[in-house]
Amino acid sequence: MASFTPWKLSSQKLGFFLVTFGFIWGMMLLHFT
Repeated sequence: MASFTPWKLSSQKLGFFLVTFGFIWGMMLLHFT
């Protein structure tokens, strides 16, 4: 947490986006099927 490197920050943001997108997609599938 002490050193913020651009590639690490972008990697964490990308991972968070993928998890959020997967969760929303899963909820959509549960509601519309």
